[in-house]
Amino acid sequence: MLLIVNFFIHRAQLIVIGEEGVQQFISAIHFLPQLMLCLLVADLAEYAVHRAYHEVPWLWKVHSVHHSVNTLDWLAGSRCARDR
Repeated sequence: MLLIVNFFIHRAQLIVIGEEGVQQFISAIHFLPQLMLCLLVADLAEYAVHRAYHEVPWLWKVHSVHHSVNTLDWLAGSRCARDR
């Protein structure tokens, strides 16, 4: 699901902003601020996707399996519907 969302976000970004302008803008930023910007954008995108999993009914049906675990361990986040 994340790969599909990333594909469409990338395509929308190319349509709205254009590829060259964004690359030139980001390449003009020093490395450390680039890294911080990357982390910020990635965290905001992850938050938005996870929020959608909780708010959109058909996404919640898929995501609810992640919250149905009885024992929280390191594999709890990778559960899928067939594991129920």
